Amino acid sequence: MTALGAPLLVFAASALAQSNNAPLIDYPSLPAIAASAKGFVAKGWATASKAEGDLNGDGRSDIALALWPENLSTKDIHLGQTDLPSYRLVIAFGQVDGSYRLMLDNKTLMVPPNYSGAYEDILESRSLRIARGSLDISRELLRGHYRYRFRWSDKAFRLIGYEYAGSDGGCISFTSINYLRKRAKLEVMPIGEDRRSGVIRQVKRGPLPTMNKVATLEFLADGMRVIGQSPDCPRTNE
Repeated sequence: MTALGAPLLVFAASALAQSNNAPLIDYPSLPAIAASAKGFVAKGWATASKAEGDLNGDGRSDIALALWPENLSTKDIHLGQTDLPSYRLVIAFGQVDGSYRLMLDNKTLMVPPNYSGAYEDILESRSLRIARGSLDISRELLRGHYRYRFRWSDKAFRLIGYEYAGSDGGCISFTSINYLRKRAKLEVMPIGEDRRSGVIRQVKRGPLPTMNKVATLEFLADGMRVIGQSPDCPRTNE
C-alpha cells in the first residue's frame, strides 16, 4: 500500500479517467481584469462555489470561483460519464479601484463529479473557503472527504496542507499532511471500533508544490511527497 492508501487510489483513478477521456468542451478565455466576480463567469457557465477574503496580505478582498457549464445536468453526472469537464477554478486579486485581476485559471485540480463509484460528489457552495490568508478546497466522496489548503507564496498558490478521512474496506483511514513542517500523520481505525493506530512520517524536502503540480499523476505517484508506508488495518477482535 502507498503512504496514502485509499485517497491516492481515488485521485489516481479520477485523474486517469480525465486523461484518457478528454472532455469535448471549449473553456472560454477570461479577461485579465474584471469589475466584479461576474466578469469571470462566461456565458453558459455558472458559479458552483465562491469564496472571498484576503489571499495576498494586502488587506483587500480577493475571490475564488469554481465554475461549471450550465448545460450539464445532474442526470449526466449520475450516469457516470467519464468525459465530463473538470471544474474551472478561477482566483483573482482585488485591486485598489475595486476591480479584480486574474491570478489563476486552473482546469485540472477539481475533477468532475461522479456518482457511479467512489469519486467526488457534486461541488457544494461551501467547498471553497478563504480564511487566515489560505484557500481551502474541500470535496465529499462516496465514503469520505478530503481538503487541500493553499497559500499564495513566491508568485504561486502552493500546497501547505492536506486532510483526508474515509473508508478503505474494513478500516477508516485518516491522513493529515503539513507541508510547512514536512510532517504527515497517517492513521487507521477498524470500522465499528474507536481505537486508532498510526505513524508519523516525514515529507520530502523541497519547494512547496504549486497548485498546478498537485494536479498531476506524477505528484500522486510520489505519494504526495510522504516518505514511507501507511499502517496496516488492525485485525478486529472476533
